Amino acid sequence: MVSLNIQSIGIIGAGPAGLASLYEFLNTSADGKSTVGTGKRPENPAFTKIVAFEQKDHAGGIWAPATKEGDLDVPPQEILDT
Repeated sequence: MVSLNIQSIGIIGAGPAGLASLYEFLNTSADGKSTVGTGKRPENPAFTKIVAFEQKDHAGGIWAPATKEGDLDVPPQEILDT
């Protein structure tokens, strides 16, 4: 078995999947066990640095409330069928 010594992780995107990954990595101990659901952080965390990168100025991904563009009318079906 190969043992890797990974100390830092970069997560691309702070949408639902990125935030779930961040939460799981924050709750992973060095022995690989998860503390999710216990309400406690691991005493010996698996990673010393975890960074989530997001293109927008807030987390949430494409499901986050948008600006004015989110209020645009839905195009007619015949346009979508082309």
